[in-house]
Amino acid sequence: MKILIINQHTKNHGDEAAALALIRSLYENNYTDITVLYNMSTPDERCFHKYKNVKHLLRKGIIRGTSRIIDFFMKYPNFFTQKLPFLFSEIRRDYKAIKAADYIISAPGGVNIGLYRDTISLWRLIIALQLNKKVAIYSPSIGPFKSKDHYTKWAKFVFDNVNFLSLRDMQSYVYAEKLNVAYQKSIDTAFLEDPVCSIPSEVEELLPKKYVVIVPNQLYVWHPLFVHKEERLIDEFYELLIQKFLDNLVNVLLLPQLYCSKHNDEDYCRYLSRKFSNNVIVFSSNYTSDIQQYVIKKSMFVIGARYHTIVFSINNSVPFACLSYEHKMKNMLELLGVESLNVDINNSFASPDEIIKLIYNGFLNRHIVKNDIEKAREKAKSLAISTFQQLLVSLSIEYYTKK
Repeated sequence: MKILIINQHTKNHGDEAAALALIRSLYENNYTDITVLYNMSTPDERCFHKYKNVKHLLRKGIIRGTSRIIDFFMKYPNFFTQKLPFLFSEIRRDYKAIKAADYIISAPGGVNIGLYRDTISLWRLIIALQLNKKVAIYSPSIGPFKSKDHYTKWAKFVFDNVNFLSLRDMQSYVYAEKLNVAYQKSIDTAFLEDPVCSIPSEVEELLPKKYVVIVPNQLYVWHPLFVHKEERLIDEFYELLIQKFLDNLVNVLLLPQLYCSKHNDEDYCRYLSRKFSNNVIVFSSNYTSDIQQYVIKKSMFVIGARYHTIVFSINNSVPFACLSYEHKMKNMLELLGVESLNVDINNSFASPDEIIKLIYNGFLNRHIVKNDIEKAREKAKSLAISTFQQLLVSLSIEYYTKK
């Protein structure tokens, strides 16, 4: 069976972890003819999620205007407008790949279908359904949606007609229920596995015996809800947080999650560490998500302003403070019964001293929540495995139908 994974995010070690967990789990169940179609606006082979014989569709780049043309079709669907996207070679390539596949899986990821209003991701799903393909939307976050909006109507059409739909957080469940859409409750796909890999000697040598991990997020350069925030407030919060641990003789490691992008986290980590001389370790973003999970596993405590940082912490039973900026973070913790470890990142920027004191107290008392995190891990893994088993049922039905 030919499986095509579409809408795959990249340049993010969190999305990489979810992708590899899904791909490796499919391989373990003898689904080995897998092709991945990425959501990259510019081609970069360094960002491929490589595993065994998985094939990758390399983009030549999205031509300006593609999204607007697709949105025009969605707003005014007719015989003429549905042909317009095919003026673009990349769209024709996507169509050809979808047509050649037996089963389409829309990869786990963020709120592209919802807050980000990603027309290309939604168009691929529409095309897959129009070609009568079996389609799974596998454990993303979705929403919010505008009522009676053309994008929302197409999203509901897709959700209503796919063969399998799982969602990874409680707020996404709410959005699905508002649309009267049937779905499977799930969790992040990275919980499917405990990755094991060889650790380079230079990584072992770099890591102190004891350290905390901080994962900052330069929200003002990319997130629609934070682009108008004052940059100084965000930067100063992270700097004060780093200083608090250094003042108490605790080693700090800054762990970048974005890579190979214009606004990559490693550059931001180096910017934040500039005033601390050699007292702060900035980990290279060139290492894989498997190695990042190892770095987190070896740490004493994690402070994360990125969703998958917290996934990695729970997956490796490491105490943490979650600096949440979207519902997917807070809701995951609520689902797993550890919502007390959540901190609204807006409060961090508004009252940095108060929040830093709260976080540091969490570090000092990290042993108290260890058992709760173990229970959260068990629940997360059980939910991830259950969702994947349901996907296997959908795949096996398609397989035997083909035979």
